[in-house]
Formats: sequence, C-alpha cells, structure tokens
Amino acid sequence: MKRAWYVAVLFFLLAIVLMYGMLFLNGNGSILFQTLKYHALQLKAFASMHPHAALCVYMFIFIMATVLFLPITLLMTILSGFLFGGCKGALYASTAATLGGLCLFLLVRHFFRQRVQDRFGQQRDRIANAMKKHGAWYLFFLQISPVTPTFVINLTVGLLDISVWTYIWTTFLGTLPGSCIYALAGENMYAIRRVGDIVSPTLFSLLLMLSLVGIGFLLYMRHKRKSKG
Repeated sequence: MKRAWYVAVLFFLLAIVLMYGMLFLNGNGSILFQTLKYHALQLKAFASMHPHAALCVYMFIFIMATVLFLPITLLMTILSGFLFGGCKGALYASTAATLGGLCLFLLVRHFFRQRVQDRFGQQRDRIANAMKKHGAWYLFFLQISPVTPTFVINLTVGLLDISVWTYIWTTFLGTLPGSCIYALAGENMYAIRRVGDIVSPTLFSLLLMLSLVGIGFLLYMRHKRKSKG
C-alpha cells in the first residue's frame, strides 16, 4: 500500500511538471503535449486502480499549492477532470480549493494578521465596506469572477470579521463554475491533439461569461453606491 502512495505522488508531480512546461513551449509544444498525454493515460490507469490514494494525493497537492501560492491550481483542475471525470473532478477541485483557502484564511486570522494588514490593508477596507452593504454575496461574486486573484481574496478575507462557514460556502460555490469549465476541458483530453485545443472557443466563451458576470455585478454595486451618494 505504501508503494501505491509513493507511485501516486510521483505520477502527480510528473503530470504537473509536464502540463506546466507544456504551456510555455512553442516549437516543441506538440511533442511535449503528446508526451503529456502518454503519461496522463498512465496516471489515469493508476487512479482507476487506486482511486482513494489518487484522490488523497490530488487533494493534498492542490491544498498545498493554494496555501503556498503555487501557480498550478488551474492545471490541477484540468487534471481532475481527466482523472475523475468532469462532474467529480469539479467537485474535488472546488473542495480542495476551499480547504486550501480555508487553511490560508485561518493562518492569516490567527498568525499573520499584522503582516497581511500592512500589505493588503486597502484591499481589506474595500472588501469590508462592500460586504457591509451587500453582505456575503459580494464575496461570492469575487470568488466566481476570474478577474480578482484568488490568493488576494483568501489573504484579505482572513482579516475580516466573518464566520468560517460564510467563507466556506462562498468559496466553494464561487469556485464551482470555473472548476466545472476546466474539469470538463480536462475530461475531453482524449480529443485534444495540440496545446491550443485546450482553450477552445466554447471554453473561452464560458470564461468570458464568468468574467462579465463578476464585472457586471461590481459595476452595478458601484452605480448603486453613487446613486445613493
């Protein structure tokens, strides 16, 4: 059983490295992408044979990536769709993102409050003022919009006087639409022949819609605030 865990960790790390490098190569991108698909198929076979070990390792890596600000969470979400299917992958990715964000939220609240306050004080005040007027739904729309960096939200929200439950439901539901989009893209990796196929017109349109929803909500609140003023 220990060997299965070690192999799972190695396979996940290999897949992450390949996917990350693939996005930054041009001329040899197609060759590397085919290499990725080959190893991804091996990883998928392993995940089918050891589903619990694969899921635990996946969640651990995703959570640590969130806490440490590693730029691999998007790739991990795509990978979740390929390994576990679109629906399950989206749920696993959003759960891991929520747990990782919750760890960061609690670390800021109990151990790094002053440091984060000094660095993100203005962002904290802006979010706090908006939440006074619009409640937790403001935080939900911040999470659902891909415009605002996730790590900034997780850090600044740790400074606010909100409950842990409020953070959990706004983060999980807010990240779920984006997770569904990327996980579904990963589920169709069999049909992808080159790197550019990942960002299909459909995927781009869905991401654009998410962005417009978040931006539209923020513009509406700004207009409403000016009208009252």
